[in-house]
Amino acid sequence: NIPIFLQKKLDFLDDQKRAKGEISMNKPNIVQLNSIAIVGYAYKTNLNNESYFEDIPRFYADFGRNGHYMRIPNKAAPDMAYGISCDFQDNGDFTFIVGEEVKNLDGELEDGFVHCLLPAGKYAEFRVIDSVQNTRTYIYGTWLPNSNYERREGPDFEITDVRQSVYPDQMK
Repeated sequence: NIPIFLQKKLDFLDDQKRAKGEISMNKPNIVQLNSIAIVGYAYKTNLNNESYFEDIPRFYADFGRNGHYMRIPNKAAPDMAYGISCDFQDNGDFTFIVGEEVKNLDGELEDGFVHCLLPAGKYAEFRVIDSVQNTRTYIYGTWLPNSNYERREGPDFEITDVRQSVYPDQMK
């Protein structure tokens, strides 16, 4: 018999890793949000093999290149782009919506566009310091399992200040 030892959990806040510049992360703010109405363009991707890490930047590029942002009616915050992960399936498939906050969810939409209502509730708000991908890995791999919180059903989302960001190096 060979003894098996549990691998120590990765701690992205470890001083040695911070000294090497691997990742820098602030503690999240716990915030209470009202529901947020979004209109966006829907894309499909998958959690398996982390393919979404490559897909999501392409979705944002497609959204901008094709001027989808220009066809969103009743914008409430036109400089803020939302990326919403939702409709998770057992096989790993999920929908990623790139869109913007709107004043209401009324009216017909062009093909490919969807209405989405982000539910009101308590959220952990992380500021991206390193990269969106490293932040996402930190949230699910380190912070959430070690926090006193449980993830509820529903979408995850990110908000990008489009005017204040330089992609991909200085996202805000």
